[in-house]
Amino acid sequence: MSFEAWGIFALFWVVFVTTPGPNAVNCISNGMSRGFVRSLPGVAAILTQASLFLALSALGVTALLTASETA
Repeated sequence: MSFEAWGIFALFWVVFVTTPGPNAVNCISNGMSRGFVRSLPGVAAILTQASLFLALSALGVTALLTASETA
């Protein structure tokens, strides 16, 4: 990989790592408007979704759906 490609990669990596994603913005917004305890269900939902996605990816379900003609 060329030095220019590495530079572009590093720039995009820094931008994506340092900016909050939609889940972080959702948690911050809910925490500030509703308080800590009332925002916990949203955090639990995000954790559940991420865990489910991780498990499905590990099981190869994504590859099966991609290879399926009807999906």
